[in-house]
Amino acid sequence: MAQSWSAAQSSLVRSCMAQSWSAAQSSLVRSCMAQSWSAAQSSLVRSCMAQSWSAAQSSLVRSCMAQSWSAAQSSLVRSCMAQSWSAAQSSLVRSCMAQSWSAAQSSLVRSCMAQSWSAAQSSLVRSCMAQSWSAAQSSLVRSCMAQSWSAAQSSLVRSCMAQSWSAAQSSLWLGFGSDILSRGMGPLLVPL
Repeated sequence: MAQSWSAAQSSLVRSCMAQSWSAAQSSLVRSCMAQSWSAAQSSLVRSCMAQSWSAAQSSLVRSCMAQSWSAAQSSLVRSCMAQSWSAAQSSLVRSCMAQSWSAAQSSLVRSCMAQSWSAAQSSLVRSCMAQSWSAAQSSLVRSCMAQSWSAAQSSLVRSCMAQSWSAAQSSLWLGFGSDILSRGMGPLLVPL
């Protein structure tokens, strides 16, 4: 009986120890599994957070780069538009100035030509008037001289004819009177 009791005790002890060991193992396994799960969860969470953070960073970087690129493009477009507008304004101003200068030159040329033509016409008119006046004066002088010469000639002719006629008459009467006197007929009154 003593041996049986001792054997029973030993068996019970072994059984308890085996159960305790099994329980301890189970507890340890559960603990390890729990820790492993917790660690796995933590690792997974950290991995997900890291990936999310990396994705968030990448998204943020892409967004910033897109915004920067868009802003750079907008700035470049505005700069190009401003330069194009400035160049267009400069070209327009130069074109307007060139047209104004051309119009001013044309107007000046037309004015100078008009003045020159007017001066030429005035000079021509004055020259024609001077020539006409000179010709008229010459014609008048020649006419007056011709008339004077004709009148002088007529007067001279009349004077010569009158003198000749008077001399002829005087000579005739003198000859007739001397003939009468030589014949002794006395004075003879003859009306002139």
